[in-house]
Amino acid sequence: MRRLSPGPNGRSRGFTLIELLVVIAIIAILIGLLLPAIQKVREAANRASCQNNLKQIGVAMHNYAGAAKVLPPGAQGSTPYFSWHVLLLPFMEQQNLYDQFNKSVAWSDTASGNMALALTRINSYMCPSSNSQTSTTENSGGQPTFTTHYYGVMGPKGNNPATNQPYPVDTSLSGYGDFATSGVLYRDSKVRLTDITDGTSNTFLVGEISKDKWNFYRTWTRGAGTTTQTSASAKNVNYGIDVQDYTTATNYNDVSFASNHPNIAQFVMADGSVRIVPRDVDMTLYLATASRNGGEANVVP
Repeated sequence: MRRLSPGPNGRSRGFTLIELLVVIAIIAILIGLLLPAIQKVREAANRASCQNNLKQIGVAMHNYAGAAKVLPPGAQGSTPYFSWHVLLLPFMEQQNLYDQFNKSVAWSDTASGNMALALTRINSYMCPSSNSQTSTTENSGGQPTFTTHYYGVMGPKGNNPATNQPYPVDTSLSGYGDFATSGVLYRDSKVRLTDITDGTSNTFLVGEISKDKWNFYRTWTRGAGTTTQTSASAKNVNYGIDVQDYTTATNYNDVSFASNHPNIAQFVMADGSVRIVPRDVDMTLYLATASRNGGEANVVP
């Protein structure tokens, strides 16, 4: 070890400015080398936490179906216009919160306190990798309401590769991208597990949209729009992973599933398992996995 040499007055001499700068430079280099590794570890933990959220949702969906004999609607199309997130609360250990909702008025009603309940953050509905925590448009008492990062899969749009016929889409409520109806969770859906003839392990149930700074985020309690033909709690599969944000009134229901996890988005399947879907997924397989009864031979592996 280097000893400090005595100065002219007999006291030990400290580090010189150059030596201090060298030490600082070495520390900066070490931090630069370690930071990517730390970020990778943090992201791995966040992705695992996100997977756990989706698994919880999958289990709650099955418990709901056990009680109601059908899965919840992807979005209620009439009063109270709730999201499936609200309907699932009793099966997510949130019975007390669920009981506070007034089911005879809309999610947006302020007099009943429904809108204020959206100020409650449900951790299991939030991906830890996302910084987009609140609605981009909806407030309660001047405070932004919390959003969600998990959305029902209404079904695919385009042609079924098994039949070369268009997948069914509800255009009676036209605008904002319309409503696909061959998935599991769509507007006013009442799908039984036995209706998923493509196989529950081959069919998307809920997918992740947690991309930072996208424009479509709404409160987690909102299902279908009360004055517009939007679906805030479930989305069509029309574009690939991480492709389409909400940019016009014609694509709100078509916003891509996407995430802050590098190059992937995560989905819970109808059997409760979680699948990682790459950003460059083959669209034919992606569309096929979004349908419950299309008879397609190949799906996302």
